[in-house]
Amino acid sequence: MAGDSQPNVEAASVAETLPPWLAFGARAEHEGALLVDARVGVGQRVEDIRALNFPDGSFDGVECHHVLEHLMPEEAKAAARELWRVLRPGGVLEVSVPDLVRCAQTLISGNMAILMNIYSPAQEPEQRHRWGYTSATFQ
Repeated sequence: MAGDSQPNVEAASVAETLPPWLAFGARAEHEGALLVDARVGVGQRVEDIRALNFPDGSFDGVECHHVLEHLMPEEAKAAARELWRVLRPGGVLEVSVPDLVRCAQTLISGNMAILMNIYSPAQEPEQRHRWGYTSATFQ
């Protein structure tokens, strides 16, 4: 309504009820974290990691384990920006990805099973690895 100066109570109450931690992916390492995933039925809420539906600075901590390798590099950068955006100043961001150098060393040592990790031939496209990271490329 024009001239209505009432605050958006719904948005404020949603922000207040968020837990301290956000976990993106198939599991949460922190008890009580809000678990979100791009896939229906995996988390408590469906979200696109590249465009999270939370206000800036919503969480004390954000965890993202074994997710970014499922995105192309530019998409992973957009995801990282979003994770930082929803993190409160001074908050903790935990990110982990497979180490491609270590995977290669494992393969060279004769463990062919590592190929399943590298190439991730899952039926669902969201589950397939699209990029590999090393300490040099994960900057």
